[in-house]
Amino acid sequence: MAPTTSRIFPIFPGIVFLIEGPRQIFWATTAGRIELDDVRCRLGGGFVEGAVGFPSIQSFTESHPGPYERQMGGYIVGLLRVFAGSMPDLESHAQVSELADTPGRWSAGHAVFDEVRRRLLAATKAKDKTRAWQYYFEESCCQAMYNATEPPDPFDPSSAFFVVAQALGLAQTIGISLDVVAAVFRSNAQ
Repeated sequence: MAPTTSRIFPIFPGIVFLIEGPRQIFWATTAGRIELDDVRCRLGGGFVEGAVGFPSIQSFTESHPGPYERQMGGYIVGLLRVFAGSMPDLESHAQVSELADTPGRWSAGHAVFDEVRRRLLAATKAKDKTRAWQYYFEESCCQAMYNATEPPDPFDPSSAFFVVAQALGLAQTIGISLDVVAAVFRSNAQ
């Protein structure tokens, strides 16, 4: 068997795609190396184009958010439950919900955010406002959860403050009462 040649494609600082052989495609961050399942992508000019998909959050470093961060996570889980079944992209909603339900893997938040961002850009290009609002909300959730792990490369510190605004915008867009969204905060405050 011939030795495998690896090719590395830098995507952003701290994130690269690593190609080993014809079907072994990985991406790596400071949190480690993650194998992508059933990756279909074209490589050109050092950039990855096309569907990459969500990473397995279980392959990321375990994180230990504090009690206030976990409380914030509880609100995010509650908000995600409000939108269950109403989101146009069920896969994205399921992935962000799984992340929110697993505080020990919030270190995967940046990687999940990256896929949500890819989908947001596609929805924006297609002028799909409903999907765009879903992704705006999910991006804010991912940023808040990732920042709660105190990473070396955090999102803007104010990211968590956008979760509620994005949830309200999404609710208006898909026809969910704002009172239902507000109820998440009343029920978790007890």
